[in-house]
Amino acid sequence: MTCMSTNPNTRCTVCGQILARTLEYKKRYYCDFHYGLFYQNTRPLWRASILTFGVLIAMMLGLAIGSQLAPEHLGDAVPPGTGILVAILPALVWLIALYRVGARTQFHLSPLPVTMFVLGALLSAAVTRPFLYNIVNLDIWLGRTTVSNRFMGDILLNGFTHAFTLYAIIRYIAWDSPAFARRTDGVMLAFAASLGYATLLNILYVVELGGMTLLNGGLRLITQLCTFLTTGLILGYFVGYNRFEDMPIYHLSLGLAMAATVNGFLLYAGSALNSIRLSLTQSGFSPWPGIALNIGVLILTFSTIRGLMQRQNALTQAKLEQIA
Repeated sequence: MTCMSTNPNTRCTVCGQILARTLEYKKRYYCDFHYGLFYQNTRPLWRASILTFGVLIAMMLGLAIGSQLAPEHLGDAVPPGTGILVAILPALVWLIALYRVGARTQFHLSPLPVTMFVLGALLSAAVTRPFLYNIVNLDIWLGRTTVSNRFMGDILLNGFTHAFTLYAIIRYIAWDSPAFARRTDGVMLAFAASLGYATLLNILYVVELGGMTLLNGGLRLITQLCTFLTTGLILGYFVGYNRFEDMPIYHLSLGLAMAATVNGFLLYAGSALNSIRLSLTQSGFSPWPGIALNIGVLILTFSTIRGLMQRQNALTQAKLEQIA
């Protein structure tokens, strides 16, 4: 996997510098520094994400307790400021924890995750949301159509629009950046983009309503956030894999389709499961089935991708050490 370069224009996959001596791994070429870096783990990512998932669970419990303790004459409604706090708190926790853990462990992190967060937020508000709700009028159509059409619409319109927008941010902004130096950086950058994307969608939802109910509205915000974080994890895995290995052309397309399908399915299930049958003639609503599914899928996806990444990196390190 190591060879001398005969092409004077061969460049490092990560930093782009012209290589006099080429170090190759699966048809990707590296300088001496990045050859020993691309298979390392992005340690702050895992710790910050686990902390954020704990905060999400704590928020769920807090919303449930708060809705029970709220004075009866105030009802379950809360002002927009409370809803905005629920929307932005997970993002603040993740970003602060990411850089604090990086500083504590002397793991250098570039500003690129913050850039991806901001771009995800901007594109969700300036592109995706106007397209889906002002041009396509998706919310009106989904509210009037059949259950099967609503399911397919959430996947084919909602899911693929959201997933492709997130993929475009990563592919055209982060792909060629020297800060994208590790496989696991793909997961970190996609996670950051999806976090910003979902956070601003949730803020706009609260602002448009002029407030929300504490329990149902708060859990809806967390449910939607879990959906997009799961999408980002899947995209990040496939992007990180493809950047550092020469994979078949269908591999990244398969990852995009998988992320879009999961996104659409979770958006559908996050609301459809909340309609429950109370009796043969009466139906009701509970906010818990949708969020239970979404946060369960998020934690399962995170655990799976973390395990796959760590195993893949360990195998790569073993191969390179064996060759050396």
